[in-house]
Amino acid sequence: MGNMAYKILLPGYVPKEALDILRQRPGVAVDEKKGITYDEILAIIQDYDGIFCVSNTKVDARLLDAAKKLKFVGRLGVGTDKIDLAACTKKGILVYNDPNGNTVSAAEQAMALMLCVMRKTVLATNSMRAGEFDRSKTMGFELCAKTIGIIGLGKIGSRVAQYANGFEMKVIGYDPYLKKERAQEMNVELVGSIEEICKRSDIITLHMPMTADKKPIIGANEFSLMKKGIVIINAARGGLVDEAALFENLNNGKVYGAGIDVWSKEPIEKGSMPEKLIALQNVVSAPHLGSRTVDAQLKTGMSIVKQTLLAMDGKVVPFALNLPYMLKPDELENAQTYMNAAKILGAMLYQLGQKKPAKICVEFGGTVPESAKKAVATFAVQGFLEKMRPDANTVNCMLLATEEGIAVSQPAQLQPTDYANAVIITAAYSDGTSDSITASIFSHKFLRIVGYSGYDFEAKASPRMLWTINDDVPGVIGHIGTVLEKYGINIAEMALGRRRKFKKAVAVLAIDANVPEEAIKELKSDSRIGIVRQISLDENLIITPNNKNHANGSEE
Repeated sequence: MGNMAYKILLPGYVPKEALDILRQRPGVAVDEKKGITYDEILAIIQDYDGIFCVSNTKVDARLLDAAKKLKFVGRLGVGTDKIDLAACTKKGILVYNDPNGNTVSAAEQAMALMLCVMRKTVLATNSMRAGEFDRSKTMGFELCAKTIGIIGLGKIGSRVAQYANGFEMKVIGYDPYLKKERAQEMNVELVGSIEEICKRSDIITLHMPMTADKKPIIGANEFSLMKKGIVIINAARGGLVDEAALFENLNNGKVYGAGIDVWSKEPIEKGSMPEKLIALQNVVSAPHLGSRTVDAQLKTGMSIVKQTLLAMDGKVVPFALNLPYMLKPDELENAQTYMNAAKILGAMLYQLGQKKPAKICVEFGGTVPESAKKAVATFAVQGFLEKMRPDANTVNCMLLATEEGIAVSQPAQLQPTDYANAVIITAAYSDGTSDSITASIFSHKFLRIVGYSGYDFEAKASPRMLWTINDDVPGVIGHIGTVLEKYGINIAEMALGRRRKFKKAVAVLAIDANVPEEAIKELKSDSRIGIVRQISLDENLIITPNNKNHANGSEE
């Protein structure tokens, strides 16, 4: 996103320590408007470049249509139920969250609810407040030796399993995405269905997102399979448990008790089923407090602020949700150089061909990291399309390519190469012609362009370059130098390549300033020179051995 001013809307709480980091960034304005309603956001969102979403912040198609400047949406938490990811992607708006910050708090909340239900803690507290000291009606149960069924063994569910093992419980779990070996490492018996969880468990706790069809996964049928005296804990998503069926089974004695932190509709409405559940003595309730600890809020706030700064700098955001590729944070460092290289090559290829292709093909040779390949292809397409369409970015480039009728392919088979690693990008045009550019990464980070459409050479990328395709005859390079000298353009570096069979040569020049149009015309007027292309590249992407990147200056 580069160096520019940003205005960010905060409709909920963000810790001061995190905001201070954001405010230290020059050109960033932060508006805290806690408790602002959807309609109030709708009225002002056109002024903002970013918004930080709390759990009840809705970012739908209507809001996005009003948000003319919006570039990023940071979700202060995990769930994105209220964010229209598809609409954000189409508009090129980056969405990111923090999948880790509230893991401990959410898992501890599940355990707190569990303990309170099993030991009748709330009932005992209310009894004592009423002046009683009656231990007979608050007799509870231990967790030790009970069978706990965990539905969903992601980050939070796995943490609950760890805690349950600490209480010496028998832990069984259902998660269709978890490998058996991983379950064994966690001391969890993996079962094949929710029905089996229902039949075998003394306590059931849910830790999964809402289903796509929004239907409960624990309903009347599932309750019918459970043991008498079952305990239900839901600190995941309201609606995962059929509240009416839960109410009925709490009243008829099938369910011993329930701990509920999330509700089908929040806040609670008068006369609703959640209000009826809260009134029951065997229900321990909370107003969606899973992530509401000082610790979790600070971790989440810090994560979102740091990712926002990365987004502002045009860097890869580790927990982006709507990019066309997935990379784990520990893979980013190894992949970043190849991604930058691909973006440079894509931008260069469009400027060399200067027309829309029917197909872009991204291929690899040597030892390019497997995990990076989809990201590299995305960056190649982004670099290409950004020169065609100013609205193209990492988020929407693959969608825009489809919109433009450009097919994108990424063959799995490696291409033979003389280099330790290579990225090859080919633009195939509808007239049957094509352009292809090849680069290699030296010393794990320095880009070298090593070929273009049959020409072999080795050239460094530079923010300003001049390429010519000319007859392979004496005097052409001298003429190019003379013309550039005439217009005061200094040549920093030069690389040459030739195709003897066609008696053609390429000259690739790194130059210190843009070449004026008059100079381009003068070069083109020479019959020996067929093609002249001036290339501009993002200097922030160009890494040199002596400096972090070209933007900081290079004196190699």
